Amino acid sequence: MRAVRFDRFGEAGEVLRLVEDQPMPQRKPGEVLVKVAATSVNPIDYKIRRGDFPRLFVALPKVPGGDVAGVVAEADPGSSFKPGDRVMALADGYRPWRAWGTYCEFVSLPEAHLARIPEGMSDEEAAALPLVSLTVMQALEVSNLSTGDRLLVHGASGGVGVMAVQLAKARGLYVLGTCSFSNADYVKELGCDRVIDYTKERFEDACGDAPLDCVIDGVGGDYEPRSLRLLKRSGTYVSLRAGDTNAAILVATLKGKLLGLLRLGPHYYSSGVSPNGRQLAEVAEVWKEGKLKINVQTVLPLVRAAEAQELVAARHVRGKVVLRVSKAEPEETGKESTSPAGKPE
Repeated sequence: MRAVRFDRFGEAGEVLRLVEDQPMPQRKPGEVLVKVAATSVNPIDYKIRRGDFPRLFVALPKVPGGDVAGVVAEADPGSSFKPGDRVMALADGYRPWRAWGTYCEFVSLPEAHLARIPEGMSDEEAAALPLVSLTVMQALEVSNLSTGDRLLVHGASGGVGVMAVQLAKARGLYVLGTCSFSNADYVKELGCDRVIDYTKERFEDACGDAPLDCVIDGVGGDYEPRSLRLLKRSGTYVSLRAGDTNAAILVATLKGKLLGLLRLGPHYYSSGVSPNGRQLAEVAEVWKEGKLKINVQTVLPLVRAAEAQELVAARHVRGKVVLRVSKAEPEETGKESTSPAGKPE
């Protein structure tokens, strides 16, 4: 089958290649074979490819990607899913030590990881959902928030931030969000109760005297200690910098976790994310209720995976970048099997 993979670390255009000899996945009992229609590009994809993670823990050669939207090709007798069902899921490929991602034509996934794509949602929209929405769902779950609680989202116009604002509002939370002036109107349209332009005011001043119940932080740096001072002792600080190997960040993370464990500060949660079909189905219900907008900014064919990763790495996109994996691609993509992904002949 066709797949994009890399066997060494480096720049996207130099190491990502589209091949046609990737072995087909072997479906195990309890798994569902999915023909991939689309996947999306997340920052973790290019960070692994660049070698930002400890390289000894990265499986090579590696097919990047974790998000998947597609059609069931094969399942066990008696499975909840049957051939032809449209499904979406988060695969384990986003983990550095997993060699098999979703920049490919077929994946085999545990049934519990899958959720049905609701009628009216496109493949591209479904592919944009799993990693970012599950990150938020699991952060909100561990924070144990109730209607009316106050949540501050740093980086509210980013991929996870956009999901955090909308899924939090769907739960009845009061949401504050930091972003730049250029994105303020966009974040407000998503339902944010108080949009804070970090170029003009300190978020401490904008939050007022009422303490926060939760902070979801996609920025880090000095935002972390400043945010921790605003939280209730019973509150939760959610760091989205999990997996960052910067020494200062690791020290700050360990300190925050220790203080939380000793009950000398808010609960400190380094956000990870795990596949979860049930939670993804809950996200689909929020979408069906009209409370969730999915912003797909760019759709590219699989052969242009390098370009897609470069777009995300440049941080010049507001919405998601999606790769169309199915064969329905423009003929001008060229000789895909012998060209670098993103540089067709």
